[in-house]
Amino acid sequence: MRAPASSMLERYTPGARSKRGTVLVTCLDEDTRRICEDCLKHVGYEVHVVENPDAVLSRARAARPDVIITSHPTYTSFGVPVTALVRHDAVLARTPVLNLASWALQDELAAAAADGVSLSLPMPILLENLLDAVDRLSRGEHQP
Repeated sequence: MRAPASSMLERYTPGARSKRGTVLVTCLDEDTRRICEDCLKHVGYEVHVVENPDAVLSRARAARPDVIITSHPTYTSFGVPVTALVRHDAVLARTPVLNLASWALQDELAAAAADGVSLSLPMPILLENLLDAVDRLSRGEHQP
């Protein structure tokens, strides 16, 4: 059952908290990146968007995000999944990764988990589910 609109609005009112945390978004699809950015900024997250998967590590090291959002598998130009790079980086290894899955097939979700994805959400994504997932991950729930 969905929460009444009034309680969702109260929970996600801009300025409710001055800053909720930092999120790095690196989905391949431009519309998905923009939706995530707009939604998360609206409720107080600092959002860094990375279009080029090869730039994820440098941007993430600089931003030190609480959560990384990606669409698995997002590969670098070297053919390495972004999530695997994050998991093998000494600075970012414990950063939660939220996977926006275009396919919620069991094999693909298992492959994402094996690469170090903390939590997967099947698309299309309800904004309330996105916000709940980012909130939980930023609090340390569902860590790999």
